[in-house]
Amino acid sequence: MGRLNYSARKIEGLKAGQVLSKDLKKRIPPGIFSKAAARDPTLEIDIADKHLTDEGFDLFIDDLIECIEYRNDEHLDGIVRLAELHLQGNCLTAQSLKKLARVISLSAGDLRELDLSDNKIEIQQLEHRMTWQEFLESFQGCYVLKKLDLSRNPLGPRGAEILARSYMQSELDFLESGLDEVETAACENEDLNERVHSLTLGAGKENQTPRSSSKRLSSKGGTPLSGKQSLSSVEKIPTQADAKHYACTRGLRSIPYLILSDICMTNASAVHLSTMLSIHRPAEHLLSYLPGGKALVLPDTATHCKGIIWLPNKDLGPLGHKLLDMAERFRDMASDIDSDEEYAEEYNTPSKITGYDEPLATDSPSYDDGIRRQRQMRNKMSIEYSRLAKRVRIEVLQAEGVHSADIWSVTLKMMVICRALLLDDKDRHADASTGDGHQPEKQSEEKGEGTLEIREPAASVTAADIVRGRYTSHGNDFASEFPALPTSKPNSTVETPKRSRNDRHSTPPSQNQTTHASSPHVRNSPAVSSSSGKVSWRFGLPIEVWRMIISEAVGANGILDREQQLRVMRYASDWNALAYELTITGAAEHQQIWKFIDTVNCFTYNPLF
Repeated sequence: MGRLNYSARKIEGLKAGQVLSKDLKKRIPPGIFSKAAARDPTLEIDIADKHLTDEGFDLFIDDLIECIEYRNDEHLDGIVRLAELHLQGNCLTAQSLKKLARVISLSAGDLRELDLSDNKIEIQQLEHRMTWQEFLESFQGCYVLKKLDLSRNPLGPRGAEILARSYMQSELDFLESGLDEVETAACENEDLNERVHSLTLGAGKENQTPRSSSKRLSSKGGTPLSGKQSLSSVEKIPTQADAKHYACTRGLRSIPYLILSDICMTNASAVHLSTMLSIHRPAEHLLSYLPGGKALVLPDTATHCKGIIWLPNKDLGPLGHKLLDMAERFRDMASDIDSDEEYAEEYNTPSKITGYDEPLATDSPSYDDGIRRQRQMRNKMSIEYSRLAKRVRIEVLQAEGVHSADIWSVTLKMMVICRALLLDDKDRHADASTGDGHQPEKQSEEKGEGTLEIREPAASVTAADIVRGRYTSHGNDFASEFPALPTSKPNSTVETPKRSRNDRHSTPPSQNQTTHASSPHVRNSPAVSSSSGKVSWRFGLPIEVWRMIISEAVGANGILDREQQLRVMRYASDWNALAYELTITGAAEHQQIWKFIDTVNCFTYNPLF
């Protein structure tokens, strides 16, 4: 394995970028290191703590891309397979991420460690948000990456939200039979692997200053992860079978260790990060799909944070800190209970025991009592988590505003547009003529279409009252232009739907799309059913056509998934929901907004399973 390590070199800034550029060009034929690169193209680059700016980064990044892409008849396997890239302790900003994303995409099957900690990557401007999104999307094909360190960068709430969006919308599991794209490269690796076994690079070549991985510490300290085999002087290149196994998991969700310490996280960031914590798989499980290698250097807080290392974050408030901590504990508890139940189911079958009359440990009453107690504890924590999440979200909307997150502002905008376009007065008159004064029960999204019967609201409402003007959060007519649902109970004009006690906590709050189902306020909310009772939509267009038109107009694609968009549309076009809203408009503005967003379940991004 080749190493370009500049830790002992007294160079920095532009000079460091120039030196790395020259060393990379030496690997391109007819450079002096081109033959060695052909025999073993695996490369590690360490240019940490060199005060490298975006300008200095530009001096060598194009050469690195050229090296990774280089192929000819004598170098069928290339001259650089980037395994590690250490850029910590520099002065890089979001401007450098665009070309770095290209490097990551080209190194999807080789990159094992990327360290960007202690830089100046700040995500605020629209241009930086788009670049940050592209950078995170470049990890979609990575399937051997073990650690991504973004700590001590001022990412801010916007950066954390986009990270959560990319993470939640990233697929994880892939079938081995469908991994044809990795087979070609893996076949080439088998022949290369045979030649590499006999190769030993001479000491001092290519500015090589090897160091023991167990002694390598980050600038902020840390401990190496034990239990992994040490690297030999030449990295073993995976065979076809190995590559197919590794590629079973890929993307951001396949990275065992994602370090997010001190990224200027606020409570709004905690709302999004909590959903990431709830679905992140144990590092031990993810490492089983990755090749061995040298020990990873992790922060000291890695023992407390499992996989996604978010401690410390000094800008995070007490409530946000408590929310993330409880999200991790709830995930671990649910995982333990599921493991016990799977064990009981697997070993309680006759085919797995020595005889039908032989008792098992899982048959004992004490075992059943233990499982029952664990479930009770999980249900109790589920209630506590739901209440805490509700409190954090309300306070975030009050302190940081609805526009502090893209998903909230887009949801609100889509609701206003849908209500202006899709709330048809004909539907109201048809429903009112058959009304019996009862509000419909909340229906599950799996049910088919039904007819919603509502009672005429106490106050006379016309279509002009609904669509008088454009929504503005500071307008005096906010309550009438955007009547949302506060915490107070409705008056007797509209009867609230009833829910059984067993339905109150039917699903764990760790899944983002079910958080609102556990909250008490949903019992008094209008239904957001799979059908609004509409036989036809405005101008005879199908609902799917309206969804595509409106989502494109408000920029909801890529932020709200299809189900979330449909929920907003059905809610906004439902006269029954509007009649209910008009009876309770006295709550604070942020409470009304919270009630609406929570009702349509658009507070957080939905995961792809």
